[in-house]
Amino acid sequence: MKVDFDRRQFIGHSAAAFSVAALPRCLLAATATATATTTSTVPPAPVARIDVAHDTYFGETLSDPYRWMENDKDPEWLPFLKGQNEHARAVLDGLPARDKLLKRIRELSGGAAATSRVQSRAA
Repeated sequence: MKVDFDRRQFIGHSAAAFSVAALPRCLLAATATATATTTSTVPPAPVARIDVAHDTYFGETLSDPYRWMENDKDPEWLPFLKGQNEHARAVLDGLPARDKLLKRIRELSGGAAATSRVQSRAA
């Protein structure tokens, strides 16, 4: 029996489940409150087009419905990203506990090195 297994979807859903499980209950409650009160101001998340590409490796065929996203020259890619950004920004900005959470994130990541400029150096 052959089963189609979409590893990207599996990883995405696993990450989402883990992040929800890892969030404190108070933040989840704040998110639910913010979502309920700001639903009218949050633009809908764009739906990605599905354009299935098939590859066969060692007799096993894999399907990738989002292969088109690997091509940053695709005319639908940038509008999709901008729509995702607008949706995410509206949801995150609407969180009542956002400022407190952002402050804590900055406290925890304050000592992390940030790369701001990368140069190629000839040997």
